[in-house]
Amino acid sequence: MKPIPIFFFAFANEEGRFLELLKQESSAIYNALFPVEEQGRLLIAREESLSSDELFLAFRRYKDRMFIFHFAGHAGSDVLGLEDLEANASHVADLLAEQKDSLKLVFLNGCATLNQVARLQEMGIKVVIATSRPVEDDKAQFFAEEFYKNLATGSFTLKESFLQAKTAVAIKHQQPANLFRGIVKPRPQSSDFAWGLYASADADLNWKITDPFLPVGELRKASQERLDELREGPFRYLKIEDALLKESKTETLSVNEQIIPINVLLEGTFMPLEESVQKLWQEENMHTLLIGKGGMGKTVSLVHLWEHYLKKADQFGAIPLYLSVDEINDWNESKKSRFLEDQLRQYYQVEDLEDFLGQEPADGPPNVILLLDGINYVSPEKLAILSQELLALSNKEQYPNLQILLTAQEDIRIKDEKGQWSSEFHLLELQPLTDDQIRNYLTDGRPLSQELLVLLRNPMMLSIFKASTQVESQQSAKSPFKKDITRVGELLYNVEVMSRLSIREKNEKNPRELIFQRFILEHLLPYIGWTMYQAGAAMIHRKENTILNLRTTLHKALQELLTDDFFDAFDREYDRYLDERRFDLPLRHLFNQVIREVCVEKLIVLVEENEGFRFLHNLFRDYAAARHVLNQIDLALAQGKMPPALRNAPLDDSLCRMLGQIEGEHRFNPSGQKIHPSWLMVQEKPNRIAQMLDLCRGNFREQEVGQTVRNLLRIMALNREELAGADLQLLDLRKVDLSGIPLTRWDKKRISANFFGARISRKTLVQETEQFRKQYTCIHPDLNRVLFASKNGEILEWEIETLTCIQSAHCGYKLKDIRYKADGKNLLLFTEESVLEWNLYAKNLVSTIPLESFTQDMAAEKNPALPEKDRKKISRIRNRPLMYVQGCSLLHLHPSSQLAEEDIQLLRRYGVLFNEKDEVQRTRLIEKYFQPGVL
Repeated sequence: MKPIPIFFFAFANEEGRFLELLKQESSAIYNALFPVEEQGRLLIAREESLSSDELFLAFRRYKDRMFIFHFAGHAGSDVLGLEDLEANASHVADLLAEQKDSLKLVFLNGCATLNQVARLQEMGIKVVIATSRPVEDDKAQFFAEEFYKNLATGSFTLKESFLQAKTAVAIKHQQPANLFRGIVKPRPQSSDFAWGLYASADADLNWKITDPFLPVGELRKASQERLDELREGPFRYLKIEDALLKESKTETLSVNEQIIPINVLLEGTFMPLEESVQKLWQEENMHTLLIGKGGMGKTVSLVHLWEHYLKKADQFGAIPLYLSVDEINDWNESKKSRFLEDQLRQYYQVEDLEDFLGQEPADGPPNVILLLDGINYVSPEKLAILSQELLALSNKEQYPNLQILLTAQEDIRIKDEKGQWSSEFHLLELQPLTDDQIRNYLTDGRPLSQELLVLLRNPMMLSIFKASTQVESQQSAKSPFKKDITRVGELLYNVEVMSRLSIREKNEKNPRELIFQRFILEHLLPYIGWTMYQAGAAMIHRKENTILNLRTTLHKALQELLTDDFFDAFDREYDRYLDERRFDLPLRHLFNQVIREVCVEKLIVLVEENEGFRFLHNLFRDYAAARHVLNQIDLALAQGKMPPALRNAPLDDSLCRMLGQIEGEHRFNPSGQKIHPSWLMVQEKPNRIAQMLDLCRGNFREQEVGQTVRNLLRIMALNREELAGADLQLLDLRKVDLSGIPLTRWDKKRISANFFGARISRKTLVQETEQFRKQYTCIHPDLNRVLFASKNGEILEWEIETLTCIQSAHCGYKLKDIRYKADGKNLLLFTEESVLEWNLYAKNLVSTIPLESFTQDMAAEKNPALPEKDRKKISRIRNRPLMYVQGCSLLHLHPSSQLAEEDIQLLRRYGVLFNEKDEVQRTRLIEKYFQPGVL
C-alpha cells in the first residue's frame, strides 16, 4: 500500500500555564486541512496535550512519513514546554533530524523560538517557521490558521502561504512581514512582527501540499536492502579474483578500488566518476551513458556510485536505485504497466511512477539516480519497448528531478535511429588502466610485453591475470597453462585450467567425483553457455515454465552429451569413471546437485540471482559457448562429420574471436614453401580450426558443409587480421565473402592465400556493395600513380597509365588527410595527434612527426597538374571497390567456379593472376615500383 504523508500537530499546556486558544488553534488547523485529508493525500495527527512519552511515540510511529511538525504552546529560546516537562530544544532537534528526509516544515508556534533555528538547520531540517519574541495567543492562533488555509488550497507554496498569512496579520494588526532565507544565524529582528521563515535553500520553499509524496527514508532503506541482497547473490564476486582463488592455497587478493577505473572521459576532460556525474547536475539534461568494453568495470562502477550516494545521503540527498534492464527479456509485456515501473515496484516498493518521479525542479542533486545496467543483453524486440520507456523517463519537463545513468559496451546513441531517447544523453567513457597502475598492482616486477599491457588495461583481465599467475607459479613448468598470453581467450582458458587443477587437488582420492566435476566443467557448463549465447541471454531461469530454463537445458544436455560417440571421442577417464547413474535422479534433485552444489558453490562459475542464474561475467558465458563449439569440433573430427554449431548458422564476430584466441590463431605467422618463383604456400599449424578445414576439403555438397567453411575462415580472418598464407585448397568458397580481407602479404617473402582447386564465385572476392568511401586523393610526384584513402585508414594505390591496382592496405589509423612524401618513397598519414611516415609496401611505420614540426615542403604537391586523359582515367577508377587481392593466383580453380568475364577483368585490374601473362605483368609492376630493400 502506498504510504501517506503525516502532518503532526502537537499542543502542550505546561502545568499551571493553560493556554485557552490552543484547542481553537487545533480545530482551526484541522478544519483547514480536512478537505485534503478526505482526498487521501495526507493524514492529520494531533496531540492536544503532548507529553514527552507521546512525543517519542509519534517520532517512532511516523518515521519517514512526517511532512510537517507543528508545535504550539509555551516555548523559549532553548526549550519547548510539554505537558510533563520542559524539553531541551537541542534534544528535540535530534529527534527531528531522524525525520529530515521527509520533513518539509517545522513550525514552532511558541514564544521566542528563533534561537532554535540554527540548531535545526545544522541537523538538516529544510524549512523552519519560528518566532523572535513572545506572541499573543490570539495572534498565534490566527497566523497558523491563515497559513494552513493557504497551504491547503494546493495553489500556494510554503513561501507563498507564509506571505499570505503575514499579509492577513498585517491587515488585521497593522504589522509588516519578515522573510529570511539561507542558513543564517538567527538574530532578534527590529520588526514588531514575531514570525520568520528560514530555509536552507530557495528550492525548499517551493513545496506545495499537492506535490507527490517521495518517501525518502523508506526508499533509501529499500535501496540499501537491495544492495545488501545483491551482495549475497550476483554481486558476491564482483571482484572476480575472489571467486577464482576461493578455497585455493593461494591467498585471496585484496583489490579494493586500485584496479577500478574511477576516471572517465566527459566531453574531452578526464575526471573521477563521481565528479563527472555531479557535474551533469548543473546541465539542463543530466542523463548519462557510461560506456566500456566487457570487463572494464561498468557494473562495478554503478555499484560504486550506488554505495557512494547511500553513504553520502546527508551531503547529496540523491537516492540511487539499481535495475538490471536485461530482465526485460523475460518480462510479460501483456501487463498493463511498464517494465521499469514493474521493477521499481518489485525491488523498491514504488507504487506510482508518476508520483514517485514527478517532482518540481530544484537546484543541486536530483531526487533519484536510476542506475540501469545490461542494455547490451536486451533482445532487439524488447529493446524497442525499453526505448519507449527511456524516452518517457528522459522527458525533463515530466521528470525534472531524475537522472538516468545507463551502461553499454559502446556508444549506442548512434544506433538510436529515430534520435529519440538517447540523443539527450551525455557520454562518459571508462578509461583503461595506465601502465604504471598495472605494474603497481602486479608488484612482482615481471616483464610485460606491449601486447600484454594492452590486454591488462582492462581491470577484470588484470584481476584474472594476477590470480592465474599466482596459481601457475605453484605448478610445474609442464602445467597446461598457456604461456605468454596476449588475448582474452587465452586468459579465460587459464581460468579453466585453474578450475581443473582445483578439482583434481580436492578430489585426488576420489576419481569418480573428480571426473563428475570435470564433466560438468568441460562439457555441461559449455553446453549451458552455448544455449544462452544462442538465445542472446545473460540469465537462464530455473523454473520450467519459462522459455529458457536451466532444468530443461540440463535434461537436454545430458541426453545429447552422454552418448557412445561422446565416450569414444573424449578422455578415456570419462569412460572409466563417469558414473551415468549419478544423472538418473529426479530432475529437481539433479538440478540441486549439479547446478547449486557444483556450478555455484564449488566451481563458482554460475551465480544465482532472483529466479535464475548468470555466469560470473558475460565473458565467461562467451568462453563457455566457444568451449562448446570446440567440443563439437572434437566430436566431429572423431566422427568425420560437420559439427552442428559450425554448420547450421553463421557465428557472430565476438565468438569467432574467442574461438581463434583459444586456438592461437592470432599467433599465425605466414611462412612456407614455394609454389612458383615469387609466391609461397603456407602450411597451417595443426590446431582444431585447421583440422576442421581439412575435413571440409573436397566436399562441395552444400547440405553437408553448410556454414562450416564460412565460420572457420571468419575465425581465422578476425584473429590473424588477414588470410595471407591461408590454405584454401579444395574448399567450397562460393558463399564466403573474402572481399574485405587481405589475402596477400608483401614482406621479405611475398605470401598469398592458396586457392588451388577451390570453388569460388563473384561474392568470394568482389564486393557486391560500395563500402570503400574515398575521402582523400593525392598524386605521386612522378605523376604516374594516384592514391585513394578513407577516414578509416583504407588505402588504394593505382597506376594511372594501365589502371592497375598496385597495392591496397589498411594502415590502422584514423586519417585526417594523406600525402606522398616529397621524395615519393613513403606516405604521410595525417592524424589528430601527429603526422606518420608510413611505408605502403612493407605496411609499417617509419617515423612520427609532431604536428608542430611538420612543414609543407616535407610533402609532395597534393594535386599537381595532369594531362586531361589522365584526369579522365582517375575518374574511372575513383569508385572502384576495395579488395586486398594483389598477387593472388587463381590459375587452378575448381572447374565449376562461377566467375563472369567482367569479374575476371576486374580482378585482373587488382593484380589477381589467371594465367602466365598475368604473372609476367605483375612481376613488371613489382620491379617498377617496389623499393629495393623494402621487400
